[in-house]
Amino acid sequence: MCGVFFWINKSGNVDPARARDALMTMEHRGPDFQQLLLWDGRQPELTPYNNSADNYADTPEQNGCFAAVGHARLSIIDLSPEANQPMPGPGGVVLSFNGTIYNYIELREGLEIEGESFHTSSDTEVLLKWLTRHGLTRNTDLNGSWAFGFFDPGEKTLALSRDPYGERPLYYYSDGEDFIAASEIKAIYSALGNPVRAFDPRQLIAFIGYRNWPTAEPNKTLYRDIHQLTPGESLFFDLKTHTFESKHTNPVEAYLDVRPDAGAIIGDMKRAVNWRLRCDVPIALTVSGGVDSSVVASLIDLNGDMAKRITFYTARFPSDVSTDLPYARTVADDLGIELKEVDIPCGEDAVETLYQLSKLFDMPVPFGGSTF
Repeated sequence: MCGVFFWINKSGNVDPARARDALMTMEHRGPDFQQLLLWDGRQPELTPYNNSADNYADTPEQNGCFAAVGHARLSIIDLSPEANQPMPGPGGVVLSFNGTIYNYIELREGLEIEGESFHTSSDTEVLLKWLTRHGLTRNTDLNGSWAFGFFDPGEKTLALSRDPYGERPLYYYSDGEDFIAASEIKAIYSALGNPVRAFDPRQLIAFIGYRNWPTAEPNKTLYRDIHQLTPGESLFFDLKTHTFESKHTNPVEAYLDVRPDAGAIIGDMKRAVNWRLRCDVPIALTVSGGVDSSVVASLIDLNGDMAKRITFYTARFPSDVSTDLPYARTVADDLGIELKEVDIPCGEDAVETLYQLSKLFDMPVPFGGSTF
């Protein structure tokens, strides 16, 4: 989980201090490093914003700002500072990326054949060089969960993209002067000066009356002026005209009419699990005893030594609220893995937890949805 932030102002009135504060509302998403880059509309490259926080680069503050690109990092692959974001590339392009490109090793090998060289072992640098070469025209080659923005000061464009399953959230606001996008709604409102939030009556009625979560329309939110990219959507913002267009390409839909092949499904699942084990930090798996987590745990167990690196968790409630625990224990016993049981409080503690989750979501708490 990381936090991405983008702010474009038509008149060059991006407020660096307010942009910094907006980024820091997402510090919980990326506690390892935060940085904000600014663009004055003239220079070929963005400049780090100077502020008193230790994690910000110490360079001269800019005046007259047409764009800000920020990132709050939770380090997962390549923990070195060289993999921090926003990550700059050739010609002044900048990438701010939340998520993971699971097939980044395979993509990197292809890019190296094409003549690219790399300075980190991160999936971020692979994605940056992939986008520099191909733009968003070959997103179907990416296997992962993502929400990213690719800013090109030379072309004066910002390209946003969200993964086909919508695992990573990406919200945006647009009016005649400002275009703001971020991983969380609160960051957008913070950049706007925290105005009173106006509900969208249609979406609110759909949620309360029909339990449509989060909204009745895929690109809407409960707030009238905040939209979200739909799964598989790409949005292209043109700074020259201050307009944008979006395209929807979702390869997931291509499988709806495909006849299932059990052998192929097993192979795909093994590869999917193995790719998700690529990281430089400890790994955990939550086990419920249901089909999904049981299959994933079994495939991890087939990895032998890899299974020893993973901690398996399950929830334990103080009453008979859930019947999952016996099944989770059965899975652990059959696979011979250690299962850590975490006590989940009920009553007032649970209510407080739900309240805190609602604050983080900026919306009613779902059972599922884009949390990362």
